Amino acid sequence: MSWSNQNPSNEPSESSHLVDSLVKTLKNADADWKNVCMVMPEPKTQSLIYEYAEHLAIRSLLKIVDLPITARHYPNAVDMSPTGHVPFLLINEKIVAGYSNIVEFIELKGIKLSTTRTPSENTDIVALSSLIDEDLRHLEMYVTWIDDETYHKVTKPRTASVYTFPLDSIVPRIRRNTMRQYLVSRQYAKLTEKQVGEKAEAICLALSQRLGSRKYFVGETASELDAVVFGHLFTILTTELPCLILVNAIKKYPTLIDFVARIEEELFPNRQ
Repeated sequence: MSWSNQNPSNEPSESSHLVDSLVKTLKNADADWKNVCMVMPEPKTQSLIYEYAEHLAIRSLLKIVDLPITARHYPNAVDMSPTGHVPFLLINEKIVAGYSNIVEFIELKGIKLSTTRTPSENTDIVALSSLIDEDLRHLEMYVTWIDDETYHKVTKPRTASVYTFPLDSIVPRIRRNTMRQYLVSRQYAKLTEKQVGEKAEAICLALSQRLGSRKYFVGETASELDAVVFGHLFTILTTELPCLILVNAIKKYPTLIDFVARIEEELFPNRQ
């Protein structure tokens, strides 16, 4: 798992370029959804919390729109992504990485998640999806890479698991430095634990207020917002980490706990 080809700060522009390429593919071919696979690290031994959260968000979204996929686990999955962003979808030899880009690709394919939304509802979906896909994901990265106890007890062993000496010691340090620089550029690296908790609670408050007593965030059926919220909140609630900042923030909002349980039962009734 080499990090020499990664530049996290370039994720959006590179991913947008890939989506543009896929638009051309869709215009020039019958883009049947065949043999689509999601490529990711091994969930139980290699995936980090924000990677697994995105994996679950994507799986939930594809269940909502009834698009089948197969999962393939590779120890060098990060190297296989041109943005260093995992998981990603491999579609007709094209790569789509990043939750928002996958949502866009599905819509380009002609699949509409809803035809009855109001402009206000669409605005809410975009804003709250960004709150999860950007803000909460960066808080997950903070816990993963900046919190020392989490890094040494969870992140480092998972990152090192596919390497032998001396790479099992060198690669985690390189990756931590890379991610620290990325989080510095996004103004997350120097946050205190208190500030991380406050940001997490603010996100949960916004979600709880929008959800209210509804079954879903918008409309009568699950949307891309429900999928990404479920993916991240479920992962935080069910992943054992030394740092409890994020899980404690979610637990202050029973509405969100109920939402997670409801979506799990609806989309993954036989989940072990």
